[in-house]
Amino acid sequence: MSEWRETTLRDISLVVKRGKAPLYADNGLLVLNQKCVRAENRVDLSFARRTDADKRPVNDWALLTDSDVLVNSTGRGTLGRASLAPRINEPVTVDSHVAIVRVDQDKATPEFVALNLSARQADLESFQSGSTNQTELSAKTLAAIPVLLPPISEQRRIANLMAAVDGHLVALSDEVDKLRVTFARRKDEVYGDFTREGTPCRLGSVLAEIKRPIVVDPTVSYRQIGVRSHGRGIFTKEPVTGEELGSKKVFWVEPGDLVINIVFAWEGAVALMPDGLEGYCGSHRFPTYRRIDDGEIDFFRYYFTTTDGVALLGNCSPGGAGRNRTLNRKRLMETTVFLPDLAAQQMAVAELRALEAAVDDLEAELARFRTYRSALLTGLLSQEIEIPESYDAFLDAVS
Repeated sequence: MSEWRETTLRDISLVVKRGKAPLYADNGLLVLNQKCVRAENRVDLSFARRTDADKRPVNDWALLTDSDVLVNSTGRGTLGRASLAPRINEPVTVDSHVAIVRVDQDKATPEFVALNLSARQADLESFQSGSTNQTELSAKTLAAIPVLLPPISEQRRIANLMAAVDGHLVALSDEVDKLRVTFARRKDEVYGDFTREGTPCRLGSVLAEIKRPIVVDPTVSYRQIGVRSHGRGIFTKEPVTGEELGSKKVFWVEPGDLVINIVFAWEGAVALMPDGLEGYCGSHRFPTYRRIDDGEIDFFRYYFTTTDGVALLGNCSPGGAGRNRTLNRKRLMETTVFLPDLAAQQMAVAELRALEAAVDDLEAELARFRTYRSALLTGLLSQEIEIPESYDAFLDAVS
């Protein structure tokens, strides 16, 4: 096993500094912020903005180089995220919420340092200071953080192996995104055809709210559900006692119920209570619905996650954003929708279920691969997994 040594970021870096506050503009120098620095050693340029470097000059040291690692230095949940600086064909800087760690390449490789720090968000968070909502990691504290460093040759082996793993991760993630887009577009196409060719009817004539009120017992524990926005499904909450519920009204939710989050219906917070999830309840903010004709409830679950369906929920949710935009259930039930015959509904549901299952399977594969990546990187950094030196010869051969 090769010899690793403990050092600090200060000892292997030429610069450890936080960026400066930008003067945002439509044009100018590209600026990365903490939203850009993501988990798993990634940078998302879609969140980048621009600064007017003529009116607010940027120091030369703050222009990113190929030796740089970026570390989020503020923000609850974002502090400690780290990534290798992106290689793009224009000058780039960072704002005051991101630190630049410019690695001395005679002592370490930027790729290895980025991997090391990106795997240690919880560790970096432990060095923060400030109040809960104003957490901060100073450049001085960041520079003093210990780093366990293998020889340069092993750093390169680890970085090369993880680059191959991350390449597959990016490709798999792209496939998931493409399939999600395909699924969303197909839903819009299917229901768009129904709007043009279907029979108009009042929504309340085929869909009805079902209430199953609970007489709360202070000595009994109750398990509650919630509904994620954008059609992302049901989630469960920690059990609470009837005493903790107090005067809160709750209702039983059963498998097969269509559940709407009335506070965030305008964001497509609609889900089907899945089979096997029994004995759960929800507050008045999560009304449940069933078909009162012979149609499938999934027909409306899919509809309410289409562009038109979300717009309908938004039109029935007057007011400002957030909790001030509550769904008017009566207005929703009075809305006109366009339905094909039951056979066409069943065909549409069958097609969309198959597409949804394909999305779910690919997302599950992505989740498993992310778990594998995390375990591999942890093993490499802890020396539980060692890459043999023969890997160097293999890399030379394939290059």
